[in-house]
Amino acid sequence: MLGQISLRWHSVGMGLKCAAVAGATLSVMAAGAWFLPAADAGPRLSPPIILAASDSTAGLDPALAAAFRQAQTDARRDGVDMWITSGKRSHAEQQQMWENGIRTHGSPEAARRWVLPPHESAHVSGHAIDVGPAAGAQWLARNGNRYGLCRTYENEWWHFELAALPGQPCPPMVPDASWPLPPRQLPSGPGASSIELPVIPGIDLSGLETLVVTVETELRKMGL
Repeated sequence: MLGQISLRWHSVGMGLKCAAVAGATLSVMAAGAWFLPAADAGPRLSPPIILAASDSTAGLDPALAAAFRQAQTDARRDGVDMWITSGKRSHAEQQQMWENGIRTHGSPEAARRWVLPPHESAHVSGHAIDVGPAAGAQWLARNGNRYGLCRTYENEWWHFELAALPGQPCPPMVPDASWPLPPRQLPSGPGASSIELPVIPGIDLSGLETLVVTVETELRKMGL
């Protein structure tokens, strides 16, 4: 039993699309294709996939998962509901979204404003979440820097990443996903690096980050 399901419909660019479920963890696809906003969609956009109400942080980077869970607890204490509509995605899911984006927007260059190929997607690496409903995302946009959670793209009100030290200002947003993100300061301390690593589309720096953390940990043990 999935419990009571409440369907909502949103009209965005391409017409009516079944959007959200409440009271259940459910992934939905419309006609076998992920929904992407149309090229002429205005500022009141719906997230680029069918909304799925979920508290699951499975597959996410542990630091991102912990930050979201704390933010979600505080938001609900303020009377604001908030959930993840899309978190960790498989390579195949992202590839399908990428191909659908090219068909929808007419070219890879235009599609990149809304969706990235799997090897560049922070969702595939577990470092990004899409948040709903709109009121929850607005709460997180106002308060997210308390947890290091930041909006990264001006055209996606739903997309958040761990991009700042908790309590520090978020880095500037870029217009859309086709732009390179600014450098991010990683938290210092045990299990974390104190250096800044740039975000370079298509290049995974997680191995370098792990190496830096290992070296810094050993240097601390040596008192250096």
